[in-house]
Amino acid sequence: MNNLLGITPKVVVGISDKAVSNHPDIVVLTYALGSCIGLLGYDPEARVVGMIHYMLADSSSYTEKARNSPCMFADTGLPMLMKDLMSFRASPKRLMFAIAGGASTNEQSDFFKIGAANIQAAEDFISRNGLRLKLRDVGGSHNRTLSFSTSSQTLSIKSPKGTTEHLLR
Repeated sequence: MNNLLGITPKVVVGISDKAVSNHPDIVVLTYALGSCIGLLGYDPEARVVGMIHYMLADSSSYTEKARNSPCMFADTGLPMLMKDLMSFRASPKRLMFAIAGGASTNEQSDFFKIGAANIQAAEDFISRNGLRLKLRDVGGSHNRTLSFSTSSQTLSIKSPKGTTEHLLR
């Protein structure tokens, strides 16, 4: 269902942010996933989509930041995303997840291995909660843009290598 101008509404998920929607015709997207992770959850029956763009895996050294911006971290943001998806009647058994990002963007040195830790945090969360990981486009040294259209149920990942599209059904 488009608006009167025929334009599909878009929700841009910024860094350290999340969004959840059950709008039948919306595009949810996040840009510039370097070492950050964009994690998308979608329930095709409930037609509920949620996305988070987190920067770091663990908030334990950043208590104040985690309190003020919980979506900055996987350990605080991912449980919030799940709670929001459930409030829109998503079912853990039907939810499908996709993750993108986790690149090593510093060519000289990746001493802290932030991208790898972020990937591991997403995969651990999905595994620990018995959820389905449908797609992963992670690692490497390039950034990505992640977008999802609820009307077509199409996940798109754009990178310098090109754009790939996947149906989530």
